[in-house]
Amino acid sequence: MSNAWNQTRRMKRLAVGPMTNLEYIEW
Repeated sequence: MSNAWNQTRRMKRLAVGPMTNLEYIEW
């Protein structure tokens, strides 16, 4: 269970990271 949770967290981080970076560049 914790393993799957870590995977989802990692995927979310990967998805959020680039988005925040793009927003940072746009601003």
